[in-house]
Amino acid sequence: MAEPEVAAEDLDALIDDLDYLPGHFHLEMQLNFEPRSPVSLRARDLKLQREGLRQELELASAPQRPAVRHLLGAFAFYLEELEEARERFLEVAREDPGNLNAWANLAHVYGRLGQEEEEEACAGQLASLMGLAGDRGAAEDPQLRAARCLAEQGYAHGFDVGCASPEERARVLEAGIALYDKALSYAQQIPMEEKRGWYFTMATLFIRSGWGWGWDGGEGRGGKVGPGTQGGNLHGKGAPSSPPCHYPGEDSRQPGNHWEGPDQPHPLLGHRLDGIFLELGSKEQKRLPAFNRTLALLQQVLKSSDPHPRALAWCYLGMLLERKDTFSTTPMGVHDCGFSGTDPLDCFGKAIEIAKDQLPILNRLAKIFHFLGKQDMAIGTCNMALDVLRDPELNWQAYCTRAKIHIRAYLHDLERGKLGLGGMPDRNHLACAKADLEEVVKVCPGLKTYLDIGQVYYYMGVDAVQELLAVDEAALNQALVFLAKAGESELGATLPELQLLRGKCLRIKGEEANAAACFKRAVELDDAGCSHAEGFGCLLEALLAQWSQAQLSDGEVGREVDVWLRRAQDKYPAARLRQELQRVWRAHTDEVLGLARALVAQGRPALVRLLFETMERKGEGARSLRDRRAFSV
Repeated sequence: MAEPEVAAEDLDALIDDLDYLPGHFHLEMQLNFEPRSPVSLRARDLKLQREGLRQELELASAPQRPAVRHLLGAFAFYLEELEEARERFLEVAREDPGNLNAWANLAHVYGRLGQEEEEEACAGQLASLMGLAGDRGAAEDPQLRAARCLAEQGYAHGFDVGCASPEERARVLEAGIALYDKALSYAQQIPMEEKRGWYFTMATLFIRSGWGWGWDGGEGRGGKVGPGTQGGNLHGKGAPSSPPCHYPGEDSRQPGNHWEGPDQPHPLLGHRLDGIFLELGSKEQKRLPAFNRTLALLQQVLKSSDPHPRALAWCYLGMLLERKDTFSTTPMGVHDCGFSGTDPLDCFGKAIEIAKDQLPILNRLAKIFHFLGKQDMAIGTCNMALDVLRDPELNWQAYCTRAKIHIRAYLHDLERGKLGLGGMPDRNHLACAKADLEEVVKVCPGLKTYLDIGQVYYYMGVDAVQELLAVDEAALNQALVFLAKAGESELGATLPELQLLRGKCLRIKGEEANAAACFKRAVELDDAGCSHAEGFGCLLEALLAQWSQAQLSDGEVGREVDVWLRRAQDKYPAARLRQELQRVWRAHTDEVLGLARALVAQGRPALVRLLFETMERKGEGARSLRDRRAFSV
């Protein structure tokens, strides 16, 4: 009876002595930890990330496809789609019977399915391939297998789900890069072109590029697939395109930002290490090594025979050279790699030249330029892509990206106008965006296109000064129709930005109670730590409007404010919540003060104190707010 125990102890000792452990389910990623968010929101984020990976699979080079398939299998596993997970891992094992991660992951899935014989068979195959079963002949090319195993694990860290802070994201990214470094130590037999693919992925983990889709990002990437949503997919006709983040200028990988994935210039760009260092205020000494290393990695990718990574490497090099001025002196990596005096515009030009007649590369470059704020360059690249292929069913990416550029331009001018920094925004931007999106929605409608065109119709329906008046009731109704279609999909129903936009449309139409219900749902769907608190601010405005119109009594509005303010404190960062409350205060000072008096009269001064303490800012501004509060209340 002691023999099995001895064998188990021997196996544990062997595992402890290993320099690496195949498989994805033991990796220290948030994906493998107990989720912090509710099950429904966790499932939403996994599905959105998976949709991005599905499209990435179509664009990935042959050596990189196993890494993508492993992640697709892992996401399916955590979505309780065990048969799908099994098929993904089997697909890798069939194509490459020596793939270590495939057998380790299969053993894990069979263990969950309760199929012990299959689990043991996979574990035995893995042990044989690693030379742990005494069969050294089966372990030929062990270094090559180890290198690819580690590289696939490193790749996975760029797509983690559930990181709640910049520090967490930084740890995950650094772990991924460390795995690539270990893979390179085993990579003597790896073909150079395959290693250049690793260098490219490592570079994307270093580059700062918080890409927000939301209302200003791109749409999908190249490939002959359409953006329709059929049967729950984000893009119909089998076309995947994933995550979502909708708030202009924000990092798409922050909690609460969901439209990202292939809506980014590159799906890994949302996970950017240098950007996290900047966000955390890291000193130059910490950023410099990563910056210099990224330059060296891109220098190697520029030698690739594959035009896709080569074009993107030139583009990313231009991004880095533009950022060199964030250092006190030019990083030595610029000189070491021979880029002294290289103009970033020349880098962008070389990227375009390589991509000139290749649709997938042009569409991805267009989104990068859009993200970088180079809108003229982005429009030009979209037009080049449309010159290659004008069919909106096959080249919907170019139409959607061009529409996004016009939407961003309109929103930029609208915000400047609200602040008194500019005149009225040019509504021709909305007309251009509408024309492009209508081309797509006619042939392959889907969740993302519905959201985009719904947003365009919303802005066509409200005034271009403060978004307070309806100027086109029919446009608002059309916006609500498109948003309802977006909400029919499983994923659409879980997106807070859809509820936020619906609420805004209903508020403009004077349906305050319906609007408040949408804003409540938006707050519920926001992730903890989400830096976008507009849904709560809009909810507070809707409650104030209902109260001022006598639709809510003093007691009812007091209870609502109490519940949702405390929920918002648990949901959003304090600084962001304070900023949103200050916006409501400035726009509705009389109503806020009236509400405060009513709450005091109800004997609820603690709630009033909480409300004002939450919104007051430090320093002189806080003192003036306290003075006004004391005088008024």
